[in-house]
Amino acid sequence: MQLAEPWLGLTRDDPHSLDEVGYLKSGLIQAMVVQKPAQEAVISLERMAALLRNGTTPNPKVLLLSPVVATQADMNNPSISQWFYR
Repeated sequence: MQLAEPWLGLTRDDPHSLDEVGYLKSGLIQAMVVQKPAQEAVISLERMAALLRNGTTPNPKVLLLSPVVATQADMNNPSISQWFYR
């Protein structure tokens, strides 16, 4: 299977969108980095609410969340698969 170009610009709504989890399952790719968008949203909203309610500025100013690396060997582990886009 060949990936569509340019693959970085595709979205889940695009009919030619990548199925990264399927590619991982089939072995087409060996690993993928998965972000945690729900966790990002919660932290962002908590920080914004603290700023609006009592003027508390975020500390640290930049907060880096650890991404998850998923492989074929661990993709069915709930601690990994919970972060897959569905």
